Amino acid sequence: MSVMHAFDTLAFAKKLKNAGYTEAQAEALAEAQGEVFREMLESTLATKDDVRDMATKTDIEDLKAATKADIARLEAATKADIAALDHKIDLVANRLTIRLGGMLVVAVGALAAMRFFG
Repeated sequence: MSVMHAFDTLAFAKKLKNAGYTEAQAEALAEAQGEVFREMLESTLATKDDVRDMATKTDIEDLKAATKADIARLEAATKADIAALDHKIDLVANRLTIRLGGMLVVAVGALAAMRFFG
């Protein structure tokens, strides 16, 4: 059930007439003022639906906890990905070391053979 605050345009118009306004002026001002009040009430007062749909402190705390959990999960996943990349980099470094060592042995062997036979 909606509570409607009424603006008494008739009483307002009578006060304006008593203050020296013409009847037409008083009625026009009273009607305009009534419209302004109605628009203000409609645009600024919260309805029961508005209040029900508002986020509560509990909702915000729940969202905060869920966000922290998501961040922790993403952080753990990122650390695992970095560890896997570090492992792959170590494997590549080992392979390169073995290849370079093999090439060095071949080069030294070739130089020794050229010196021995040449």
